[in-house]
Amino acid sequence: MAGTGSKKIAGRSRREGRFKCKICRMIFDSKDELKLHFLEDHSDY
Repeated sequence: MAGTGSKKIAGRSRREGRFKCKICRMIFDSKDELKLHFLEDHSDY
C-alpha cells in the first residue's frame, strides 16, 4: 500500500468497520456511532 496515503489501523483493511463523517472527518467503528455523531452540532467545522 505504499504511496496510497492510507494507513492500516490495528490490522484492519481500509473499508472494514470504518465510517467517516463527511463534515469533520472523524472516523467511527460502526454506522450506529456515526449516526449518533450526525445528531451533534457541526457548526464549528
